[in-house]
Amino acid sequence: MDVLRVAALVEISAAAANLARTVVRMRHLDPAAIAAYVADPADARAVLGRGRWLPSMTAHVPTPPAGKPRPVRRRKPRAGTSTQLPLPLPTVEGR
Repeated sequence: MDVLRVAALVEISAAAANLARTVVRMRHLDPAAIAAYVADPADARAVLGRGRWLPSMTAHVPTPPAGKPRPVRRRKPRAGTSTQLPLPLPTVEGR
């Protein structure tokens, strides 16, 4: 039950953070002015700073070696593990 409560809090906080970013963007508010009204200014920067590209958001992607490209491995579906549900058959009354 605690897992569901925490998951609900995460969803609520994500929605609230998204709303806060939208209001700041639409009303052209200064995030520094908002920091004076919150308990921890780092929290305001974390919430309002999302959606911007920062230098710390980079990931090193190595270049592939020259020559023959590596083959792409694809997973084969297991037998009997269809994710599609069977369609209900139409019923004809009187039969």
